[in-house]
Amino acid sequence: MEHKPCMTKYSTQGHVSQDKDRLNVHWDIVTICQLKCGYCYARNTYGKDWGKIAGKAVIDKVFEALGRSTLPFNLGLLGGEPTLSPHYNYIIQNIQKLDKFNKVYVTTNGMKDLRNLETDGVAFLFSYHPADCEDDEMFFNNVQYIKDKGLQLKVNILLHPNRKNWPKSLKMAERVQALGVKIHPHFIYAHWDRKLMRYHKGFFEYFSIFRNLEKDIKYDEDVYNDFEVYSYGLTKFKGWDCWNNNYELDVNGDVVKFCKEENTETSSIIRDLDYFKRIKQTESMVCPHSECNCDGLLKLKKERGNAIPMDDIT
Repeated sequence: MEHKPCMTKYSTQGHVSQDKDRLNVHWDIVTICQLKCGYCYARNTYGKDWGKIAGKAVIDKVFEALGRSTLPFNLGLLGGEPTLSPHYNYIIQNIQKLDKFNKVYVTTNGMKDLRNLETDGVAFLFSYHPADCEDDEMFFNNVQYIKDKGLQLKVNILLHPNRKNWPKSLKMAERVQALGVKIHPHFIYAHWDRKLMRYHKGFFEYFSIFRNLEKDIKYDEDVYNDFEVYSYGLTKFKGWDCWNNNYELDVNGDVVKFCKEENTETSSIIRDLDYFKRIKQTESMVCPHSECNCDGLLKLKKERGNAIPMDDIT
């Protein structure tokens, strides 16, 4: 019988190479997309602001604010589908000129031909949505194009809870792996309560190939990959100290730190160009959520401190 670890035995957690004193800025440069995924947190969150494009005035203010950053930063371009922005090339070409720039990555659904877009110096995170992707060959060809250019890339395989989508997900995972490209199992959770979607019995056995992926998340001295973390339920960090260095920048230029409680006040980059300059180091915050189901946030440095083990709470 497989040994199943539990949260109560651990007191530290995080990615093996996490750099807490580097900002991760996630920027929604558009709120438009070709797909209509039912689980899309962006479409479900933006409401009346869905269908917008960040204009040049906002973009230039973001550049100015990031140009004043005290700490090095990684910039992720999201949306919506960021490659649909008419200013995409402008952003890619100019962001890399800033003093504290470290890395830019693009999260894309792979449904736009990337051969006509600026890709030099860009890392790509492809997201394969089995229930909504209408052209698997377009997706695969884009992955192959970026691979052939020698750029950094990874493919997120969205693990849809509906069993009818499993064969499609598994097939794409195997095709991409055959190219020598890294794949990543991406679990789906409800944005409003951060709880995982309900996966059917047999799900973890069906996708068992993911158990063999690189292990890079440390729990004390034990190391797991994402698939193992979710299958073992190692996601309960409420009350733990978390060195959260992630910031969400929306299409209007408003910025807020990830994982703040509901109704937390945001700042406008347009009016506060020194927002990132004032961040001298990453301070720990107490995790307010019962579960951490975001792939990126699961990799942040965490320490239990005085938190009551969630497995002990009834």
